[in-house]
Amino acid sequence: MIDFSNKTYGNILSRQLKRVPDTIDKREGSMIQTALGPESWYLEGLYLDLDSVQKNAYAETAGGNFLDLLVAERGIERKASTYAVKKGVFNRTIPVGSRFSALTGDGYLTYQVTEFIGQTETGYVYKMKCEVTGEIGNNYTGQLIAIDYVTGLTSAELTELLSAGTEEEKDSSLRERYLATF
Repeated sequence: MIDFSNKTYGNILSRQLKRVPDTIDKREGSMIQTALGPESWYLEGLYLDLDSVQKNAYAETAGGNFLDLLVAERGIERKASTYAVKKGVFNRTIPVGSRFSALTGDGYLTYQVTEFIGQTETGYVYKMKCEVTGEIGNNYTGQLIAIDYVTGLTSAELTELLSAGTEEEKDSSLRERYLATF
């Protein structure tokens, strides 16, 4: 790979000024330096772009969307983040689609009723899906506050984790899966 680390504004400007004869004023503020400055700045930007293109052309150094494009050539996709699904226990039946809020240490999380599981001695049990993807929905257990009004509801609680929410796959994990295909 080409090393672009020395292609900085200062180095480019210095090399350009060395090509100008010493009989011409090259001091800071002179017409020559004022004319070469923007060009040096522009060339530094081009070198930064070239470095980015070079790094994102190889799986070992690519990241983000560029890595997604590379691994797609082998039919591999980044694992998307998933929603946490927890068990909700209520004192009465709840309409599927009802939304409930939970006050956590990080703020509010919203859970939606997705499916009736059954009735137990503790109440009516439902699957509750967190509306935010990732691991944040896995941790809270406790009281829920109804967002949608439910007549006769006096008890709403989020209990055990049924299906853990996961974060989007990291570049390092995706890269490992890609390289393992060779």
